[in-house]
Amino acid sequence: MEPNTQHVDALQGADSHDTAKDLRQVVEQYKQQVRAMEREAQQLREELRCKDEQLKELHGNVQLHQTQLGWRCR
Repeated sequence: MEPNTQHVDALQGADSHDTAKDLRQVVEQYKQQVRAMEREAQQLREELRCKDEQLKELHGNVQLHQTQLGWRCR
């Protein structure tokens, strides 16, 4: 994530009350971004879990077919 220098530039020359208020707003924005990224990460973990289950099932099917083919060849 790129640092947001716009906020720093906007705070130059502001009094301390305004600066604290602006910083709280910036922190809240970053917290919201983090929560959104955490939700996205959770969705990706769930997708990965599903894909992993599908892969395991396919691997089991391949092993079953290999076994069946082995029996036919004998």
